[in-house]
Amino acid sequence: MILVVLLTLLLLAGILAATLRLGLGSRQNTADQAATLRAQYAAESGLALAQSWLRDVQTMLSPAENGATPGLFLASNVRVSAVRTWIDQLCGTGTWTSLNEGINGGPGFFDPDGNDGAGRNYPTAQACVPTNLNSDDNFTLFAKLVTPASYNALPASEQPGATEAARKAFWRRVLTQAQSRANGDLGSSTTTSLSLTRILRLGPDHHRVFVRVASLTASADANANSRRIITAQGARDGEWWFDVLQPSLLDAVVQTDYHTMVSGGPVNFTTTTSFQGQIKTNDIFTFTSQSGYNSPRFSGKISSAGCTSRTQTAEEESCVRRPGVRVNGSVFRYPLDSTLTDEQKSDGIRSYISNNRVNVNYSGVTPNYASQYQPFPRAALIQENAANGLDADGNPLSDNSRGLILGNGVIGIQMFVGDGDMNPPNSYDSAQRRWVEATPSYQYLRPIVSQNCVEQLGGTCTYTYSNTIYRVDDRKRIYSKTGNGSWILLPNPFNGVIFKAAGSEPLTLVGPDPGRLSTGTQEARVRPAVASFSGITVATPRQIDIRSDLALSQSPCRYDEYDSVSLNPPCKERENVLGLFSSAGKIVVRRQVPNNAVIHAALMASQQEFMVEGHDSGAYRGEMLFTGSMVERYYGASGTTSGTGYGRDYSHDKRFLDGLTPPFYPTSPKWSFEDAGTKRDLTRVLWKQGS
Repeated sequence: MILVVLLTLLLLAGILAATLRLGLGSRQNTADQAATLRAQYAAESGLALAQSWLRDVQTMLSPAENGATPGLFLASNVRVSAVRTWIDQLCGTGTWTSLNEGINGGPGFFDPDGNDGAGRNYPTAQACVPTNLNSDDNFTLFAKLVTPASYNALPASEQPGATEAARKAFWRRVLTQAQSRANGDLGSSTTTSLSLTRILRLGPDHHRVFVRVASLTASADANANSRRIITAQGARDGEWWFDVLQPSLLDAVVQTDYHTMVSGGPVNFTTTTSFQGQIKTNDIFTFTSQSGYNSPRFSGKISSAGCTSRTQTAEEESCVRRPGVRVNGSVFRYPLDSTLTDEQKSDGIRSYISNNRVNVNYSGVTPNYASQYQPFPRAALIQENAANGLDADGNPLSDNSRGLILGNGVIGIQMFVGDGDMNPPNSYDSAQRRWVEATPSYQYLRPIVSQNCVEQLGGTCTYTYSNTIYRVDDRKRIYSKTGNGSWILLPNPFNGVIFKAAGSEPLTLVGPDPGRLSTGTQEARVRPAVASFSGITVATPRQIDIRSDLALSQSPCRYDEYDSVSLNPPCKERENVLGLFSSAGKIVVRRQVPNNAVIHAALMASQQEFMVEGHDSGAYRGEMLFTGSMVERYYGASGTTSGTGYGRDYSHDKRFLDGLTPPFYPTSPKWSFEDAGTKRDLTRVLWKQGS
């Protein structure tokens, strides 16, 4: 019996000892698990800390409102050549190569997010992969573009000094070296590495810089058994980019600085308004609620900035913006101290228009009644330099090309297409919408030295031409002939620029003579002024007088059919283009231009207006078939609602959105910045547990 009791006590003692050991082990496991959870939390907090820093970097690499706010900003007086130098420095020893990322895998680069989501093609785009960035000077671009206010978001210990040298060094560290941070409160540490993936040259004054997270590590440990590591790299939509550019002035069918006539009188959008393409103004638009006239239609985006005053300094052109609209003569504007966002202001203006019984048909495109100011150029120096074979800085052009300077005694230029004997084409292929040119065919340029015009509707002009005429072939070789002599090849290729210096007399432009066939549709009757292979820009500070139709050999497609009509060559591949730029005068359609005029051109009267002479008198002259882009300081008159002048049948030439421009055509004299927007975010990373 005693033996049984002893055995039972020994058994109970063993069970108790085992239970004590099990409880101690459980408590040890629970402690380890708690430590692991603390370490995991700390590591994830470290990841969030790194993402917060990435968000600060992204803010610094986003457009600033002005030079005193965080982000990217550059004064207007900085030369294009300087920015190109900074870009080339950022490229390091990398080389620029052509891209084949265009439409359907073609040359160039296609941006699906460009043009408000409709996509934009850059046919001459090049790319560089930054290589061997071993000097602080490689990062001059960032030191120049990022405003001083941007660095205030960083902890004081991380902010660079106030000198340009310090900021260069800062950006070299950020973009080439791992950035380590410790969070002592949580016991975590992070290491983040950014990389410049590539730079795109989308145009002579348009570059895009890409930045992404190359690697990110966050780690923490509460004890020797609880170390946790998170590793990450940039997601596909985590590659941030920003553009530095001088904005194109070719992205709208009509763009104005003041949306009034020179006299100050407003011009209403009415039911008869039917523009194909974007319409923009730095001013405000005007509508009427008058029955029968209160239903305008737009097939492209309309944008207004609402400028009330404009300021020009040596460094910057700007305006005071108070977005608004004019309806029935009454002006509604938001106050300067409004706390609403631009998007909210635009929505409010749209509601105001609707509430005042104006039925605007936006064709499904959201308007922007609170857009940004876009200044216009005030001089034609770049075009004058190009005609003399020089770039914007006065250095010889790399391709050794030159334009044509119209000297003293020359008052105009005739442009036409012809065969070797100067005979114009006589057949228009309506199915393919192009003139049938001879082989070979030439672009002829004939200076005008005097004219005698009957200044009335339907009047004519008699011209006296220079004894010297020029012709250009499809390889840009230019020849001259004097009198009955032979054609002589000139030493420099023709770059397409025709320039006339300042003077009191207007510069006359005319097309072929005779200019029209007796039968055919509106475009099919008008012989071409510009050959299928030709690109021409006529620039002058003078007034430009148009005294005939000005048509392209391959008719440009209208905005609403650009992406649907099937032609040979396709709409996107038609290369002929004409630009007219008066830097100080008007562009005037004179009385000699026939009814139902045809004009295929980019027109810019940056300090005056495009207008029709006699628009308010005489008989109705039919619809002006305009396909191109029109930029004017004031909104010049074309006709009246009482039935005089021309009606407006205006369409934007969408080739300008696909990268085509007249040679050396002016851009806005203001550096602008764009970024990836909400579709990309530098903080978006793909992470996993490390070891």
